[in-house]
Amino acid sequence: MRVLVTGGGGFLGAAAVRALVARGDTAIAFDTRLDSLTSARASAEGDERLIRVPGDITDMANVAGAVLVHKPDAVVHCAAIVGVLSSLGSPINVVHVNIEGSLNVFEAMRLGGIRRCIHISSEEAYGAFRSDKVDETHPLNPELPYGICKAAVEQLGRSYGALHGLEIINLRTSWVYGPGLPRDRIPKNLVDAALAGRKLHIPTGAESAIDHTYVDDVVSAILMALDHETHRHDVYNIASGSAPTVAEIVAVVRELISGAQLSVGPGAYRHGDRVEAVRKGALDVTRAAAELGWKPRYDIRSGLAVYIQAAREAQASFPRIPSRTEGATPLRGPRKEHMDSSETKRTKPMIRPAASVMWEEPPAHYGGAYSKMLVRPEPCGSKILDYRISVYQPKAYVAPHRHRIQEQIYHVLDGEGLMELEGERTVVRKDDVIFIPPGVEHAIYNTGMTDLRFIVVTSPPDE
Repeated sequence: MRVLVTGGGGFLGAAAVRALVARGDTAIAFDTRLDSLTSARASAEGDERLIRVPGDITDMANVAGAVLVHKPDAVVHCAAIVGVLSSLGSPINVVHVNIEGSLNVFEAMRLGGIRRCIHISSEEAYGAFRSDKVDETHPLNPELPYGICKAAVEQLGRSYGALHGLEIINLRTSWVYGPGLPRDRIPKNLVDAALAGRKLHIPTGAESAIDHTYVDDVVSAILMALDHETHRHDVYNIASGSAPTVAEIVAVVRELISGAQLSVGPGAYRHGDRVEAVRKGALDVTRAAAELGWKPRYDIRSGLAVYIQAAREAQASFPRIPSRTEGATPLRGPRKEHMDSSETKRTKPMIRPAASVMWEEPPAHYGGAYSKMLVRPEPCGSKILDYRISVYQPKAYVAPHRHRIQEQIYHVLDGEGLMELEGERTVVRKDDVIFIPPGVEHAIYNTGMTDLRFIVVTSPPDE
């Protein structure tokens, strides 16, 4: 079987690609970034069955070209801007990628005569759970842009089924985790902190019960849904079938990693400490078991055990990246007593590329996403006079809509990311802190842009 995997370079998509290649299928990995699919992760024989196609689902020509040139038999649609925080940080971009991009995929399937698509949906489509465990008949009442987009794509798939004979099968997953998870959320933040020997306290969320699904279980469901001869349903819950509380997850990680200093406060879980999560629970996976013969292999304890072991192996292979300020010499100007008269008379501003940029946490090894970036005045007492924002994109892939995406990044920063900066002000005053919202990270990651850089313009030292 030849299978086109959109988002084939991402967390779940890359796992699906590797599983397809391992069982003898040809995987056509389509994504803006495919560096996760290296030869080190696949055998030489497997590489022959792995076709890498750089492209963007928001570009219809890219998607149609991949379909018409490589002629897949089916599609696994993983490409999306994922998560609640992403949808809060950049709702316009989430709609653009998740809905318009999905329409491009469906339209390319129609043009190429491809019938079956496995679409990765989410429990966010349900909105607030009305009971502790919900099945596929639970009403769809999403409250945030990410879930709204997922529900909309499901319904658009049904429309394409009725009008054009496509078969869009939706797998509603829940909080998928495992090696390579790029987003800094439970349980990744817990595992990372524990393995690094850092204390981590989550302010709220102890009582929130959330179904967590190990990535290998989702991949096995994708393969079974692809292979199933006749689907009587177009949606399946794919999850562990149980909902541990955040407090219980913290306790499991503490048991599995000796000396872990983890804790969580009472109350409901908050996404990025910004918005309270709607009521969650367990997903009933009875339909998938009865129709596909699929059952989850991992509960939260066994899944975390495998995840932690993989994280330890990765940590041994790739040394931890220190923070920008760890062990570094402070960026200071020369002391006054060592400055000659020409230096003391200097009045021109100094441009220091990225000199004031610091990551609050080290960059992730995988996926290209960062948790938070901030810019502060230099410790030498210089004042930030101005800043400019630029993006970097490799020559191998140049998005035709690059300028539009860059405008969206500016929009997000102006509208939400500039803490305590009024209106259209672009001059950063002393002691301002600039926070980059998650939507910007995902806008970059999902459009092939690999870096967001600040050019910080400062005054001379001690001006």
